[in-house]
Amino acid sequence: MKDIESNKRKQVRVTRDQQRAAERTSLAILRYVLNHPTATRKDTAQSLQLSYPNVCRLVTFFQEQEVLVEEQSKQTGKRGPQSKTLSLRADLGCTVGVDLESTHIRAIALDFANEIRGVFRRPITGDIKPENIISMVADTARSMLDLAHEQYLQIGAVGLALPGPVIDEQKGRIRTELQGGVADLEFVQAVQDKCDVATYATANDLCFALGHHRMNPPLDSRAEMLVLNRFGLSAVLVRGDQLLTGNLGLLPYGTDLPLRHYRDVCTGAALLRLARSHGVSRQFQDLISSPADPITIEWLSTATPAFAEAIYSAAMMYSPDQLIIEGIFSKLPKEVRANMIRLIENEMTRLGMTPPRVSFFEGDDLMGARGAAFLARDRVADDIITKILQPGR
Repeated sequence: MKDIESNKRKQVRVTRDQQRAAERTSLAILRYVLNHPTATRKDTAQSLQLSYPNVCRLVTFFQEQEVLVEEQSKQTGKRGPQSKTLSLRADLGCTVGVDLESTHIRAIALDFANEIRGVFRRPITGDIKPENIISMVADTARSMLDLAHEQYLQIGAVGLALPGPVIDEQKGRIRTELQGGVADLEFVQAVQDKCDVATYATANDLCFALGHHRMNPPLDSRAEMLVLNRFGLSAVLVRGDQLLTGNLGLLPYGTDLPLRHYRDVCTGAALLRLARSHGVSRQFQDLISSPADPITIEWLSTATPAFAEAIYSAAMMYSPDQLIIEGIFSKLPKEVRANMIRLIENEMTRLGMTPPRVSFFEGDDLMGARGAAFLARDRVADDIITKILQPGR
């Protein structure tokens, strides 16, 4: 009798263990598909080290349950057939991403099929008060929330991409240089009060890199370095699924006293300070879009070699295979950008190193907002997917 009871308990434990293992595998598959917009069944099986038949069986099951969608989309060869890529059903979830820069605020609502459901863009003028910027970010998040609700999408969280340095991510507290000068700002509580959903914040350079990595994953094990030059200067190294960030703007530039840093020479803040020192009160956007202006020419004479030096110093340290530049230099004429690349390649070659492939980011201006939406989604996706997997959902 005891043996019978013991065997029953063992069978129950085995059944529970098998169920938990199946739930973990299901969660892993759905999270992989969620984070890889061009994933196929084969990609999923190989990346998760699962058997292809098992992945196919679960994908078919999730299709029947209307959780996964499979469609012809990705061309696998010049004349070959299209691959069937996977995505979660769009209305299973949605997150909002808000990207704050010194000159613009941008926001998106991103659904679980990685489709943008709404976009917001607004320039920031140099005379705006810091407290008004906090209100603007909160109002922007709220407007995107309302837009998603109009499309019957439930917002799981809000992500904030903030100009660094971020002193406290939990509170979204930053100390940053805006067009009007250095300001201390705190965002998370204001956004949560306005939206009544969980809000997460991190530096916008990391959000940009996260968005770029998810939308354009590097092949194999190649390393990419993304350099962002706006009112600050930073770099993010992407190697596999690791994102390592560093503040290049705080590194010293030159040997003259008083000591200067790269952020004092080759950022948007440096351009504005130079203009103000000449008694010029023009807005930053006006200056950066006028490369023939004497103020901009004077700034470029120092900013270009300084920015190139900051980049090749970081490249020599981390040896990326590809280097992508995003920010204010992307807005300058082709000859300025070509000179920048030439300076980087010449110096690295002179020092006996092979230069990485250098290019300027040519995507849309919503990558930081995408990364912020991904950031928020990463925090809540497991809970949402777990509820989807529960019977009787």
